[in-house]
Amino acid sequence: DDYNSLFSLSGEKNSEVIFSCVAEAGVMEQKWFAHVLTSDYPLPAGMSVTAWGGFKISWPAYESYDPKDKRRERIIGEYTIPVKYKIEGVVGEKCEIDMPIYRYADVLTLLSEAIVRNGNSITQEAIGLLNQVRVTHGGLKAYQLSDFSSVEDFLDKLLEERGHEFYFEGVRRQDLIRHGKFIEAALAKARFAGQPTGKIETKVDGQYKYEKFPLPTHLITEGQGIIIQNPGY
Repeated sequence: DDYNSLFSLSGEKNSEVIFSCVAEAGVMEQKWFAHVLTSDYPLPAGMSVTAWGGFKISWPAYESYDPKDKRRERIIGEYTIPVKYKIEGVVGEKCEIDMPIYRYADVLTLLSEAIVRNGNSITQEAIGLLNQVRVTHGGLKAYQLSDFSSVEDFLDKLLEERGHEFYFEGVRRQDLIRHGKFIEAALAKARFAGQPTGKIETKVDGQYKYEKFPLPTHLITEGQGIIIQNPGY
């Protein structure tokens, strides 16, 4: 019932996280803060934290949250840098808070999506699964059947909900690809930042090149001709 506690030392080994990358000082640590915080971020007194300021959330993504959404509380608008993890257990560029890889909220929202996709209809079960995450973590009003005009509208709202729930947890790219919106979103992001868009739309053999990653050379070698490189790489 406390979304932010999932990303703190006291919230480790909770009943929601199904699998995490364990971080412990002197054993294996993660570098989330180093990548996200800016060098001028006001850190707690007496804490030494390396900050490179590489990853950022765009203003449109920030503004897509309902102002009452509790999950937005840790996205610092003045800095456009999200502080999803509680600032603790950090020394230099290393932090010992476990990084959730797979959470129960992932199961609930993906099951909701699968039910609607498989039946091509919106069911109370699917809405209930989505609401478990939206209401419990977001503190928002539960969706009703009347809130959705179509299956496509439901899937769009679910995709947005997953974006709000799992920002910086490594699932957005495959979510967008699965919903057929990755190139569209990448173009919109580039245009907002004033960056060129031509490369994003690169197609090879009729497929968008950047919807796939290049395969490692050692896998292709091990495949002995069976495994071939993805188009464009």
